Formats: sequence, C-alpha cells, structure tokens
Amino acid sequence: MPTVKFYLNPNYLTDNYCPEAIQLAEGFLESGWIVVGNIDYWKRGQHWLIPIAKSNQPVDLVVMDHRFVHHTKPWVIKDHVLNELEKNCPRVLLERQSGQETRPQWNRDGWLDFFHIICATHRTTSHPSHPRIIPWQIGVISEAREMIPEPSSNLNHSVLCNFRVGHDVRGDLVRNIEAWLESNPDSPEFVNRFDVLGEEASERDRALNQLTGGRFNPPYFAQLGVHTGVLAFGGYLAVKPFEYTSMDGEGNVELRFATRLERKIRRMIHGAKPISSRHHVAFQWDSFRWWETLVAPCAPVTLDFEYWGLDLPVLPVEGQHYVGIQELDGRSVANKLSGLGHERLEEIGSAGKAWFEEHYSPRVQAGRLLNELSSRGHSIPD
Repeated sequence: MPTVKFYLNPNYLTDNYCPEAIQLAEGFLESGWIVVGNIDYWKRGQHWLIPIAKSNQPVDLVVMDHRFVHHTKPWVIKDHVLNELEKNCPRVLLERQSGQETRPQWNRDGWLDFFHIICATHRTTSHPSHPRIIPWQIGVISEAREMIPEPSSNLNHSVLCNFRVGHDVRGDLVRNIEAWLESNPDSPEFVNRFDVLGEEASERDRALNQLTGGRFNPPYFAQLGVHTGVLAFGGYLAVKPFEYTSMDGEGNVELRFATRLERKIRRMIHGAKPISSRHHVAFQWDSFRWWETLVAPCAPVTLDFEYWGLDLPVLPVEGQHYVGIQELDGRSVANKLSGLGHERLEEIGSAGKAWFEEHYSPRVQAGRLLNELSSRGHSIPD
C-alpha cells in the first residue's frame, strides 16, 4: 500500500493545530493509504491518527504544515530532515498565511521550487498567482462533525450569531445588523450569544477544546441544530490596493510609499460609504464557523464568494448552498434573510450539507490532492 508522511509540530501547543492535515490523513486512510508522521499526532482513543514513522519506512508522498516549515528552516529540511527516499517524493505544503507564500523571501529561500504543490487557504482571486499554488480549505474535523446535530423539523425561525473571536468583518456587520433590527422589529429574529464549556464538560471535550485553541465547543455545536440561519463569516478588510507580497518577518504588511498614499486617498474618499468589493478587499476570510455551519442543518450566512473574490477548489453557489453577503450593512442582510423566508433557509441548509459531502469530505480532499499531483506529471501509486 502507498504511504503518505506528514511533517507536523507537536499538537499539545494550540498554535500547532492543523485541521487540514487531520482531514487529509482521514481521507488517505479511507482511500487505503498508510499514514505516518515525523511525530505521533492527533490521538483518537488509544491510537494516533498519524503515528510516528518507523525508521527508513518507504514513503510515496510528503505533506508538510507551514508551522513545521517556518520553525525548522529550509536548509535544515532539505539537508537534514528528509531522507534520500523522501527527497524523491512529491512534496506538498499546507499553507495558511494569507499570501505569505508569495513573499520575496520565498523565492530567495527556494520554497516555491522545493514544494511541488502549495495548498493555500484564505486565497482570493486578487492574490498573485503561481503555478504551484492552489486554493485549499480549512474544513472541519470529524470530532466536530460528530457533535453537530442532524437535520430536524424543530428549527427556530431565527438567525444565530455565535463567534469565538472578533474580526473586522464580524464586528462591523454584527453591529450594523443589531442597529437595524432595533429600529425594525418586524425583521428576522436575531440571537446573539457565546457558548462556553461548562463544569459538566467531559475530560475529552476539555482536552479537544484545548488542542483546537478553543474551537471544540459542544454547547456551540448544539446551537447549530436549533436555528434556520447562522452567521458564519470571518476575515479582515483593507482598502485597495492591498499588496499580499509585502510582509515582514512577523507577517505584518509593509506597503510602498506610493501604495500607502493611494490607500490613504481612497480611505478619505470612500470611508463614509458602504463597504464594498469595489474599494475593499477581504483577506483571511476562511472560517471554522463557515465549514461547521455548512455541515449543520442551518443555512450559512457568509461573504458572497463571487462578489468578494473568495477562492476554493470548488465554489459554492450563492442562494443554493449558502446566503451570500455583498455590502456589509445590516439593512441589506436583514432584508435578504426576510425575503428568503424560513422554508428556503432550511432548503439551503440541506443543500449546503450535501454539497460539502460531495466536494469536501476527507476522502474527496485526499483524492483532489492526488489528482493535482498526477495532472502535474507526478507518479502516484494506486
């Protein structure tokens, strides 16, 4: 059987939580592959999903998480980490840095030549393109999916707002929606809450909550089975033009003087107008909430993929798999939800779940990666 080897950092540190690797490992196992790693990673019961590889174990594919790459350094990986067999394998990077892979130092260090494919989440159509970079997704791990309720006929006719942390898009839009609803009581019911683990939480749930950086939250998962719609957007906004390639070593954006001047002028001109894709860009948009809501019976309410230029291997259809937001003002969002009605929201929730199973289940994701490698001339064992 073919073997895939993952290179990851220990996941007892929450910064090293890599759901992309967890889902790919599940998909490869379902496809009959042997899955190993440089460390034991992600324990399930008495076993590791990704067990540490045996010495000199044959490998057919190498997958690395960007955190491992960042902390280990390129010259160490090339000269000391990979054995001779692994150096001849296709190499894949799981990247989640909103354009970091197009920074000048990536060319300087040779990363764009070292990896045969870079699976990058948070991609947009305005990112600089590169033949080895493909859009990817955060997705949702099986532990979370198992906690999300199945479809029910007792959904509340309401829209849930339940965010773990605040982002620009979330803060601005939630405030706008609340302000609109206060003056328009006939609009859809809006439930704003934040659920936390209580004292009754099991030891397993507490452990998973810690390992996922607070993202494993059964009380929140339960709410996904109660409401017909759930706000599921994330990300940050910047006035155009936004240069993805101009980041320093800490990941901070450093813009050229001409770009800073142009952005300042645009902010002065457009600052008082509704935020739109004409003058703004949304980045770091991919959200755990989006995928969790997608596999739940409720309708996800998120940024309109086509309008904001958000990119995925397969795009969902607005109005069929999710409710898309264009201009970030409470009135337009409330009016859109009112116009759809509760029955249509339930239909969207059901269709979104089916769309996820067709295009983003673990096995499909593993197959997508193998097809990408095969299409680029890499020999992949059956």
